[in-house]
Amino acid sequence: YITLTQVDNLWKQHLKDMDFLKEFVGLRSYKGGDSFQEFQEEGYELFQDMLAAVRRNTVYSFFQYKLKNEENVAKAKKGGKTKTKKRKGKK
Repeated sequence: YITLTQVDNLWKQHLKDMDFLKEFVGLRSYKGGDSFQEFQEEGYELFQDMLAAVRRNTVYSFFQYKLKNEENVAKAKKGGKTKTKKRKGKK
């Protein structure tokens, strides 16, 4: 859930950044040069930055996560193991 939330939020921001880049590269095309090549290169850099942000924010979110239930806190400290009562089975 944490990773999916980060990807969703950062993907929305990435799409907004790509729209801005499209307009910016369009304006730079008046200067001359290959605007498509510039768009590809800068778009790739933006995508790599987004992936790095997903990794960084996901790890940060895991460290900031707090368990709400006392039983879950105790379970996490024991490594996920809890005591279970043995049931008498039928033979």
